[in-house]
Amino acid sequence: MVYLVNLTIAHSQWRNGTLPHRLERLEMALIRCKECDKEISTEAVSCPGCGAPIKKTMSKRQVIGIYVLLAIFAFAFFSKKNDVSNESNDVAIASQKESAAALEKINNENAAIDKEKKDALCIIDLQCASEKFTAAANAYCRGQLKIEARTISKWDFQIGDGGFFDLIFDKIRWADDSKQQIIYIGNNAKFQNEFGAWERMGYSCSFDIKTKKPLAAWFDNQPMPENAVRTAPEKEITQLKPVPSMTKTDEQARRQGPSFDCTKARSAAEKIICSDDQLSSLDTELAGLLAQAKQESSDKKNLLDETRAAWNFREVNCKDKSCLLDWYADRKQTYMTEINKF
Repeated sequence: MVYLVNLTIAHSQWRNGTLPHRLERLEMALIRCKECDKEISTEAVSCPGCGAPIKKTMSKRQVIGIYVLLAIFAFAFFSKKNDVSNESNDVAIASQKESAAALEKINNENAAIDKEKKDALCIIDLQCASEKFTAAANAYCRGQLKIEARTISKWDFQIGDGGFFDLIFDKIRWADDSKQQIIYIGNNAKFQNEFGAWERMGYSCSFDIKTKKPLAAWFDNQPMPENAVRTAPEKEITQLKPVPSMTKTDEQARRQGPSFDCTKARSAAEKIICSDDQLSSLDTELAGLLAQAKQESSDKKNLLDETRAAWNFREVNCKDKSCLLDWYADRKQTYMTEINKF
């Protein structure tokens, strides 16, 4: 009854425009009882009319809000889980990389130590040391001997077979007890006398294995130069084992051809080289000098670029033997200069 009176008063105030906002909100928050169908407040625990308990129900907005919160929570949970998983994977990968890098460093250090030990042992063993420097001695000393030959005879001179792959030394000995210098010995030089006859002569070259340079070269009819060795005691002479990379193959021994395959010759210059024994021999020698220059050069890229440019010039411009002879002489001088820098 009190509720009906209050509702009547509120209705009258609403028609007169004097209803308080608080009551207006109360009027709007009404539901019907499911048992007696009377209007009751949403705040009521039971129906004032029949006493039936009021079941609290959520609105659609509340339900949607709960689902949204659950979705946000689930997204945050799985995102965090993925982040933790990714971090764990990153840590594991980083650990594996560090382990691999550490292992590689240890292996490299061990390899470097082994190489130092081998080099230290090799440098005091005559056969090992001489084989290590045979290629350099063969290239450097050949030029030194040719220069020295001009002081002995004005006639023609030959050493070896004329090709770069021809080993001009066959014996070795230590220069002194310090074991820092090796004397390379050969017997394949020929001098032509004034009557046109050829006379064979032996020769020697003192090579410093620290600087990788020859100290002096001389022939058997000349006294040993003072700068050849610190002291010159008589030492046991040992046979030099040929270095495989410096030895001619059977095919190369059969023919004194150029360094390239003549069956694939296309340019005029290549065809002329293949048809001329002198040019073929010069080409083989130049290929060896280039290999030695590449090994000794501190700027291999620049050397190869310059070599490629010179080769292109030859292919375009050299159409006769005279041009090719000049070209080989120029290239030989270039490579010898590069070799002698070190």
